[in-house]
Amino acid sequence: MNPYFPIAVVIPTFNRKECLADLLHQLFGQQPGDFTLEIVVVVDGSSDGTREMLETDFPGVQVVQGPGNWWFTRSVNEGIRSIRSRRTSTYVLILNDDSVVEPDYLRQLTRAQAEAGPEAIVGSLSVTEESPRRITFGGTKRTLRWLMKTIDYVTPFEPYVPGRLTGLHPTQSLNGRGTLVPVAVFDRIGLLDERRFPQYGSDDDLALTALRAGIPVYISWDAVVFDRVRLTAAGTPYLHPSLSVFLNSFFNRYSVNSIRKTVFFYRKHGLPLVWPLGVALSVAATWRAWFWKYRHIRIE
Repeated sequence: MNPYFPIAVVIPTFNRKECLADLLHQLFGQQPGDFTLEIVVVVDGSSDGTREMLETDFPGVQVVQGPGNWWFTRSVNEGIRSIRSRRTSTYVLILNDDSVVEPDYLRQLTRAQAEAGPEAIVGSLSVTEESPRRITFGGTKRTLRWLMKTIDYVTPFEPYVPGRLTGLHPTQSLNGRGTLVPVAVFDRIGLLDERRFPQYGSDDDLALTALRAGIPVYISWDAVVFDRVRLTAAGTPYLHPSLSVFLNSFFNRYSVNSIRKTVFFYRKHGLPLVWPLGVALSVAATWRAWFWKYRHIRIE
């Protein structure tokens, strides 16, 4: 008998009504499989009519209202708290509001979960929605802990060819877009670290924290989440931000380049005494990415 997967999808959102509506239609249009689905949207202070759209067009979606200062990580946590209080689902699937999924996505993801085992965390392959489609995250073979440098399976922004990558693979990092987590994992290791990583970094922190607790972490190359990368953080190097925007991103605690976030991450997971070197090299690598690494990449 195949295992059954009661899944609660948690989607934090802020002023992306149209993107969110697209994603909800895609989730409700999934191919049948061995799963049930409930959807929790965490509306953190949106002012674009998101709440009204949900009430009118998606009355079956559960809404958690935030004050506008929860950011990504606490929004996810509040969604999980809502799910845990009801105990109606066994798994939590974290998705961004700008994600795009194809009709077989949940069928592929639950197949991977069945292979990984009931205690495992399973992430998804991340691909740009923009053309030409490129892989932005394909999992991590290993981490050089003394530098906290990841050795990836796939070179970032490698062209995406459907069907070329397949299977389930262990990973030491995660992308929050399309991460399936058993509720029991949160019972065991706690929720995402919203204090240290309010916007970015909580996904990788979850992976390493889970691995340390003996919980397997995998990525499925068959479960694909497409993302509108033009909507990501302004300081991201591959978006070619101006020098002032890029520089300021290091001092914004909610930025992907936040030095504060990087220090917290390396202190928490790096080797004692060596982690400051890792932070310095990480910042240098981010500057190198802005100057040179992505100079030929254009997101259209």
